[in-house]
Amino acid sequence: MTVCSYKKLAIFTIPIAIGICGVLNRHFCQTPVLVAQLRHITNLQQNNLPTKSTMQGRKDIQPKMMYKVNINDLVAEDNFYRQLSTTLDLHFLYKATAKYYGSDGQDSIDPVVFFKICLVGYLNNINSDRRLIAFCSNCLDVRLYIKYDIDEPLPWHSTISRTRQLYGEAVFLNLFQKELSLCVQKARNSKKAFCFF
Repeated sequence: MTVCSYKKLAIFTIPIAIGICGVLNRHFCQTPVLVAQLRHITNLQQNNLPTKSTMQGRKDIQPKMMYKVNINDLVAEDNFYRQLSTTLDLHFLYKATAKYYGSDGQDSIDPVVFFKICLVGYLNNINSDRRLIAFCSNCLDVRLYIKYDIDEPLPWHSTISRTRQLYGEAVFLNLFQKELSLCVQKARNSKKAFCFF
């Protein structure tokens, strides 16, 4: 018989073998490994899935309840946003926007974080605040850039819109253009040119 014939024979005989295993003496054929293998193959057949007859890998995932991981270890040292974070100083934004905030109430989004998020949207051509927040949330390197850890929820997309309105169009565009100018300047002065500029 050919190898193909043996495979066809196995497909028809395995269900019968499992039925026999339920009747015969347990020490003979109902070993844990054998039964698990037979049931797995039968399940594949019942769901019209191809049986695994080669060393072809099949990846699956069982998400853990807890992880021991550091976001710094998940972002490469030469990552664009990591380099941008260490090169670009945006602390001037705190003073430039201080007059728009009161002394009472809930803390707002960090102005530097706000303009960093806007820069990410500009670099990736994202015009929707909702899509921008979703993009930032899904990217580990962007999370590290805006200093939000893996398990931290990002600001609502409406927060981005309200903050832009808080500054007004003229002030927002002026500060954002300064941010872009710094990016271009740092890229020109850096030995490692940034790929976006």
